Amino acid sequence: MRYIYLSAGIFLAAVIASGIGIGGGVFYVPFLLRASFSYYRASTVSLFIIMVMGTTAALMYHRVGYVDWRLALLIDPLTDGCAFLSGYFSESFDERILEFLLGVVIIIGSYFMIRQTEGRKIVRKRWFHWQRRCKNKVYSVNLLLALPLTATAGFLAGLLGIGGGIFKVPLMVLLCNVPMKTAVATSSLMVGVTGATGFLGHLLKGHFDVRWGMILGCTAFLGGMVGPRISIRLNRSLLRKIFAVAILGIGLWLIVK
Repeated sequence: MRYIYLSAGIFLAAVIASGIGIGGGVFYVPFLLRASFSYYRASTVSLFIIMVMGTTAALMYHRVGYVDWRLALLIDPLTDGCAFLSGYFSESFDERILEFLLGVVIIIGSYFMIRQTEGRKIVRKRWFHWQRRCKNKVYSVNLLLALPLTATAGFLAGLLGIGGGIFKVPLMVLLCNVPMKTAVATSSLMVGVTGATGFLGHLLKGHFDVRWGMILGCTAFLGGMVGPRISIRLNRSLLRKIFAVAILGIGLWLIVK
């Protein structure tokens, strides 16, 4: 019965997460902690799920042309390196501290998700602004903001077992003027890669539960296929706000716990 409940929860979280461009680790890790996983095992399985779900969702969004591959290739490698290092050295942090830190990160992320709106359509011509075009929309990415902030998101992702998309999507939309649909699609690609590098760091330390990883990975694969299809048709803003309120409760639970 535990397999059924946990798999159903992961599937639903993967559908919603892939629909709004985040990894979903803010749900996966608490679910796994509730199922009596240690934090190290929970974060490792979560990162594996994110790798599978993010990659699947990115391919679905690529089919309709919303992924900005060049933007992802520029800002994501630093993020992935930080995710690998924090995943590898995660045992240096006490599990109770990690749970508390995850709760704080979730609450901050929920605020940005509720506040998130379309970015300002401004194209600046400065040396640190990279002018981009995707789906006939032009936007300007502030690299001085994007690179250090996504690197920080990557460090937290590998350490806590999340994909970092809870920060990457608001960052791209609010600070880098990236159109919402492009930000969601590009974030799906980046969280998949970040999940893979963070997972590798944990894997080298022997934290991976192969049985649960395979079961929940298949569940996340299905969720990653369904989420983008629903997201293209539904009001993504409403979906995002509902998700934000739900994870706010989880964040408060982790801090109290």
